[in-house]
Amino acid sequence: MTRILLALCGLTPQIITETLYALHQEGQLPQRVILLTTRAGRERCLKRLLGENGGLRRFFADYGLAASACRLDASDILTPAPAVDDITTLEDSVAFQTTREAEVAVDFSLAGGRKTMGASLALAAQCYARPGDRLFHVLVSPPDFESQPDFFYPPPVPASLPRPAPPLPPLSTDQARITLAHLPLVRLRPCWPPSLLEQPQRPETFLAGLSLAHSPCLRFHVRQRSLSLGGRTCRLPPVEFSLLFSFALHKLRFSCTGDCPSGCTACYMDMPTVLEHGRKVEEIYRKVCTTSAARSTTGILNLSAENFMTYKAKLHRQLRQQLGELAPYAEIASHGTRPNVRYGLRLARGHMLMDEEW
Repeated sequence: MTRILLALCGLTPQIITETLYALHQEGQLPQRVILLTTRAGRERCLKRLLGENGGLRRFFADYGLAASACRLDASDILTPAPAVDDITTLEDSVAFQTTREAEVAVDFSLAGGRKTMGASLALAAQCYARPGDRLFHVLVSPPDFESQPDFFYPPPVPASLPRPAPPLPPLSTDQARITLAHLPLVRLRPCWPPSLLEQPQRPETFLAGLSLAHSPCLRFHVRQRSLSLGGRTCRLPPVEFSLLFSFALHKLRFSCTGDCPSGCTACYMDMPTVLEHGRKVEEIYRKVCTTSAARSTTGILNLSAENFMTYKAKLHRQLRQQLGELAPYAEIASHGTRPNVRYGLRLARGHMLMDEEW
């Protein structure tokens, strides 16, 4: 079984060698380390961990470890692109990739980075973790060592020498203690339908998927080009309403046996089918839009793959702005990987209503 350490790191790369030290003391040294950090944090790690006299090389040498025993190189230090705000998406994506491999156990370390990064990684761990995966924080004592930029790990102590007495000023590195604080991990992975585990998902998508069976009703008000969901109302522009309503009609009229179980994607459409479905979008649009735009021969009236993706993104922005955390219930979801992605609505047919016949 291969063990991977998935760790956060801010501007103090010492936390990585401290974590590896604690894992080594437990006999659980990982075979690979993946770091999630910012651009500034990456530069700091490259210099202070992987540099010629970096902390990682010194740790391997001091404890008689071959560099091949625990892989960490520049390609394993990941940063969001293009903006640091994407760190939550990055954490979710990396957690998804590392937990797909059956013969890999993942250690999620929350010790580095900012609190928001730690909270996001903890949520990703709860969504993806398998029985053998672990979540922990790293504790360093005395706490004075955490503020020492040159402290990376306690040095080896010869077996013939006893551990030193409790520290007295001034502190020396052989007085440091590093322990792993293992945290309870609520493993939600068995709660998800298989379709949610085929590609990385945003946290709000998971949270919506957790309660799809008890989800609110999505009601369409065609004349007002609006929808209501969970006591909230969302009014949409003609194009976005027509696109969403067409997907709802497709699901309601789809020939499918059973009770539309959670996670079923039988009614989802691939891109060629979506483009054929464009005639239904056009029909709805001409009825709900009374301006001269309805006589145009471009855009929504001549749907292309590029137009569809653009309008879908605009629709999702509108839903998130007006429905908040309920938005995933109404979004057009994607299922599968390129080039075989299919699109549809997650809600069961029994949870979709309209205020007039269509």
